[in-house]
Amino acid sequence: READETKLAIVDAPGRSARVVGSLQCGAVVQGYPAGSWLHLAQQEVLRLQNQGELDDDLREGWARLKRLAPRWAQVEVAGVFLEAAELAWPGVSGEFVTYSVQWRLKEGSQADDERSA
Repeated sequence: READETKLAIVDAPGRSARVVGSLQCGAVVQGYPAGSWLHLAQQEVLRLQNQGELDDDLREGWARLKRLAPRWAQVEVAGVFLEAAELAWPGVSGEFVTYSVQWRLKEGSQADDERSA
């Protein structure tokens, strides 16, 4: 298969000698788990992608390089800002309300940082 910057190659095993068995369009959502610098697609996800025509039929598991992927669970949104607190949300993680302790600092050179040092 030809290399295409708008697609992410899915291979049959992690490594340089892996055989390309399919590809995903930029922006596609897949389920898997990280294994080193690779995303492992388990059999259930492979079957789903095969039904969509994205992967070869003889495949049981697939692998993709993590360098071009962004985990949905790690995407953070600022839901609210207060005097000494911020409310954060992880839209990729479903579940109950949870409280975390988050440490943050102002970006060097920010307006608030400049006002503190004046």
